[in-house]
Order: sequence, then structure tokens, then C-alpha cells
Amino acid sequence: MAKNTDLSLQNQVIYSVFLRNHTEKGNFRALIPDLDRIRSLGVDIIWLMPIFPRGSSKSPYAVMDYESVNTAYGTASDLKNFVDAAHQNGMLVILDWVPNHTAKEHPWYMSHPSWYSGAQSYSDVRDLKYGATASEGNSEMIAEMNRIMKQWIDRCDIDGFRFDYVVNVRPSYWRDTNAELKSYATEKGKSELILLAEIDTNDNQRWSNRTNNIGFTHDYAWWLQETVLENGYGKNYDVGTLKTNLQRFVEDSQALGLSRTLYLTNHDQNWNDGGATLTSMYGEDRYLLTTLIFSLYGTPLIYNGQETGGNQKLDYFNDTKIDWTTKDDKMRNTIRTLAALKHVVPATDDHAVVNWVTLSPSNDNVIAYTRKSGDSEVLVMINLSSNAESATLTGLSSGGWSLWLDSETIAQGATRSQYTLASTQTFSLDAKGFRVYVKDVETGVKMIPLQKDLKGYTYSLSGRRVSPSRPGIYIQNGRKLVVK
Repeated sequence: MAKNTDLSLQNQVIYSVFLRNHTEKGNFRALIPDLDRIRSLGVDIIWLMPIFPRGSSKSPYAVMDYESVNTAYGTASDLKNFVDAAHQNGMLVILDWVPNHTAKEHPWYMSHPSWYSGAQSYSDVRDLKYGATASEGNSEMIAEMNRIMKQWIDRCDIDGFRFDYVVNVRPSYWRDTNAELKSYATEKGKSELILLAEIDTNDNQRWSNRTNNIGFTHDYAWWLQETVLENGYGKNYDVGTLKTNLQRFVEDSQALGLSRTLYLTNHDQNWNDGGATLTSMYGEDRYLLTTLIFSLYGTPLIYNGQETGGNQKLDYFNDTKIDWTTKDDKMRNTIRTLAALKHVVPATDDHAVVNWVTLSPSNDNVIAYTRKSGDSEVLVMINLSSNAESATLTGLSSGGWSLWLDSETIAQGATRSQYTLASTQTFSLDAKGFRVYVKDVETGVKMIPLQKDLKGYTYSLSGRRVSPSRPGIYIQNGRKLVVK
């Protein structure tokens, strides 16, 4: 299986796909031709929203059969072919797993009523019985669920699961099941199994690796997105509080023992929660906040269509199609460049230290931080004001730096400009502007020589497929390629 074996879980990018939204035909076969474009964004993990037959509500989260593929999407063989194609493009594939409940019409509800708790989280579903303790749960149902998850690893070579709202299932179940799944994946020759939990483990310590060794590889940075960005900064634009909360988020995250998944929106917010688009939530701040979630800490998550600018509502009950004719070069190029940096700059890994840069005199509108791992270092500056700002940063590493991302020019394509910075340096930032600098040291950016046997297409940073014949910066297999 071809994949990014040089990438750890600390420097990957997740792309969430609802199959019916994504293409006109809405099936696996139609999605395969788009893998090349998805990979060119810098995506490493494709998270497929539920692929199973749906109940009468048409919600993909009201599952009728965990063992079958929705016939509108194709067959299990089509899924296997899609996974194989993704692997050949260097990407992993995870399935959205709904453990809490089934559709109310699921055959289990009639054939195995003891498998259900008698509760219902929503009107179109019936909750399964895991119990507050193992003795209170239904062991037959649990064994069946775990058997089916292993089956998808066997049948289609999938690389893990995104678990829907895990808080409704007791922590001891997750500890045992995650260990069982990891062991099984190892037996099948998989070097890693992604187990992404839809829960903020920092706010729910019972589900954390730090306190209970639950075994998730990723969680949701729920508090950061919902409380800090959307309902905090996005509602009142209080930069001072934003800075304080970002510092708290980094401090809390460092000891959790898993990768945080950072995002600005997802399928729930785009449709379920009033149909809020990225634009309606953040306006012009959507670009600078994209820079924030890619560079601050953890694993960035993109919701399919977000690269078009984030102003589309996608009704996944009725399969609204993404309008791919909508273009936003600023958003697409920002994502591509940040993903490339995520792949090749060690200072963007989870373990990299976050240092908040001092502004003297203080500037309440500008956030600046560095991230450092060994000799690798990045500098991120974000102007949250609607006006141009001048900011003087102190305590910088003096010497050569390269400007890889500049809000003023990124819509036209990424460029690399070299600068010599002093330990105290004054910068001018445009309104809602952002910049990312990389320290010019050999270990800061992996210089990859151009070789004829490198596999995959090569793109300019503006997204055009090219055959590079001169020095420059390109993206190949989703990684930055520096040709000298």
C-alpha cells in the first residue's frame, strides 16, 4: 500500500467528505478522479461521512445496516477500489462510525430489542445499550459492533474510524475496543490505525488518554472552535480574550497524549446548527483563522468544499451538491501552502514548542507566536484588525528567514522571499493580514532534489500541474518540493 510513511500522526491534514455532496453522481467511482486534486491540497487522511444505508429521515447518522454500503454510493468493491486509489495517492481513508444509535427502522430493533437501551437521542434513531458499566451493557451487541468494524479493515483495507459523539458510550468500552482494534490492525500489517473521537477530551477527562488511557489517536478541539473562535472571537472580536484562550488551549493540549483536531467548521455546523457557513461565521477572518488552525497546534481538518471559500450550505439530508465552479484562490492557496509547511517543517508538529512573541509597545490587534522543534522554527503573525497595523516584535531569532505565506500575495500564488530579521523587528501588516516565516536552517525545511523517479504529479503553488525544469517551489504528492 502506497502512503506517506514519512508522515507521523503529528503532521497530517484531514479532509472530510460527504460522498453525495461531493460529485454529481455522488458515488465512490465518481470521487476517484478527484483524488488527485484533493491530494494537491495537501490532504493525508480522507474521512468519509457514513457510507451505510440510511433510515427514513435520510440522515447518514441514522444507520440501517453497518455491514453494507448504501447502494447509491456503490458497492463494497467500489469502496475497496476507492481506498486502493487513495492509498496509491498517498492518502489514508477512515470511516465515520456511529456507535450510539441506529435508525429506528434498523432490523436489530425488531430482532434484538435487548440490544437497545430504550432511549432515543433523536426522533429518528434508537439508542444502543452499552450501559454505565460493562455488566450493564449488552455484550452480544458490543461483540457484533466490534466484529463489523474489524470486517471493514479486512474487506476494504480502511485505516481507521471517526467515532460519532463518543460521550454517549462509557469510557471503559472505548478503552477496550480501541486496544482491540489497534491489535487487530497490527495483525493485519497496518502500521497505524486512526481513531478520531468526536469529543473534546480536555473538557471530558473520563475519555482522555492522560487520565484513563482510552486510546484515541485524535480528538476534537471542540472548545477552541465553538467557544473561543465561533462564539467568542467571532461574536465580539475581543482580541485580548482570544489571546488568553489560545494560550490556555495550547497549555491544556500538551499533556493530553493525543493529537487535537482543529477546524473552523464541519458538517454539523454547516447544516444542522442553522446552516452556518464559514463566511457567515467568520467573514473576512476565515483566511487568517485558517492560518491559525494550521499553524497553532494539532491536526487541521477541512470540510469538503471549504477550499472554494466556505460560503456554501450543504444539506446532507437531501444531498446538496458542492458548486465546484465557485473559486477562491486565496483560500485554496492558503490551505495548500500551510499543508505543505505542515509536512516539511518540524516546527509545525504537535510536540513543537509554542512561544508567544512579545510586542513592544503592545498591540491589542496583533497575535504573534513562534513554534520551535530543534533548529526548526516558524514565525506566525496575524492582524485581527480591520485596519493595517504596525507591530514591533521582540525576542526573535535573528538571522535569515523565508516568508512562505503572505496574505497580500497568496491569492496570486505562493512565493518564497528571503529576509534577514533582527531580534527586534517591526512589521507592517495589511488589514486582516497574516504571514508565516520559516527560519533558514537546513533542518527547518527538507530540501528535496528533483529526481526523475519521484512519483505523482507536480503542481505550482497556484495549483497548475507542471513539469518543473527550473529552480522553484512546487507541491508533489502533497508535500513541498524545493528545486535548487
